[in-house]
Amino acid sequence: MAAKSFHRSIVFLFAIGLTCLEPTQASASIWTIKRTVDRFTDEKTCRVTPLSEFSRAIVAGLMKVGYTSYFFAEIRDNGVRVGVTSDSNIPVAPEIQLRIDSDPAITITSADTPVDQGPTIPIPNLQNLPPAVRDSIARSMQTAMAIMSPYRVVTGDRAKEILRRLVSAKKAMWRPVIGVNAQFGETVNIPINGLADALRKCGISLQ
Repeated sequence: MAAKSFHRSIVFLFAIGLTCLEPTQASASIWTIKRTVDRFTDEKTCRVTPLSEFSRAIVAGLMKVGYTSYFFAEIRDNGVRVGVTSDSNIPVAPEIQLRIDSDPAITITSADTPVDQGPTIPIPNLQNLPPAVRDSIARSMQTAMAIMSPYRVVTGDRAKEILRRLVSAKKAMWRPVIGVNAQFGETVNIPINGLADALRKCGISLQ
């Protein structure tokens, strides 16, 4: 019985060590760089993530969950992105909160998240419908599709500003907002060491 308890403790500590990713780790190898080219659109992407997809799958298995969410930064043909995603294609939490050092939290929502692809939903051409109302309907549909996205990200200058703050920070963390009345998921630390070098190798400029 004691042996089983000890084994569970070791598995738990191993999983926590991988998922928390304490920023005091000295090794830059915790960052993985993945370059891809979409065979259909020819779009090039370079993504920086903590650990590898294989390591995250081990964590998910040890924790007996279907998947793990994680922080990432990437550059696509259309610019830089920063946020949270998972290795599955299911929607993540509606909102993500990111905190760098002791600064106020940064909230990333579905409204910040671009819709790269999805079904085209026609807007009914109702008689005498004012343009402002049609625009509002279109924005609502766009937001609804973004909610179903498998990531929450910010883009452009805002993404670069977050990365500039991260690479010079002492600590950083994120957590999902998963319910009403400020219900939150588990807080996960973001490793700092090695991030600047990984971004540079990925071609992500912070200028």
